[in-house]
Amino acid sequence: LSGYLSNNFKQKYDNVYESHLGYNPDNFYDMNLDREDSIILTYYTYKAGRLPKLVESIVKKLCASKIKCYVFPNKFDYDSEYLTFLDSMNLKELNKIYNKCKIGLIFSATNPSRICYEMYGSGLKVIEYDGETTKYDIPVKHFIKIKNDVNIVDIVKELFNDKSKNSDVYKKRVSVDNEKNNVINYFKNILKN
Repeated sequence: LSGYLSNNFKQKYDNVYESHLGYNPDNFYDMNLDREDSIILTYYTYKAGRLPKLVESIVKKLCASKIKCYVFPNKFDYDSEYLTFLDSMNLKELNKIYNKCKIGLIFSATNPSRICYEMYGSGLKVIEYDGETTKYDIPVKHFIKIKNDVNIVDIVKELFNDKSKNSDVYKKRVSVDNEKNNVINYFKNILKN
């Protein structure tokens, strides 16, 4: 269970094992390339919890400020020389575009998303939605959290100038290999009893 779901179940049940969402470092990793001052944003028209109207508003504000935006997997009706809608990509192509940009944005307003970990593992500074579903799984130490588009241009420009690398210790903690080992150890302990 994610931290978000675990918190809900812990209020009702005694023995809740909390696992962590994560990413596969074989697919998503920092290629140590020169990154352009750009942001990649997830935009889902079929997932209300991904806040498509808020993403549209953010893209429009960023493009108006001449900030290069890449948007996937869906498109919306807006045209700007600073906006590129991306087609479907395989994992290798997705990691490559993550490594081209400096910032990633994913909103998870109904459940935690694995995408923020994939972005983080690829070396992006990540902007996530600040809400109940991200409270337990997505720590502010590693992710920027916002509730609206207020000051988004300033936030993005500040992140463009942030030269720090993402934490290798945290990336290892949220890798699927680490979580797989945690689950195996959990079942080993159950079988001993």
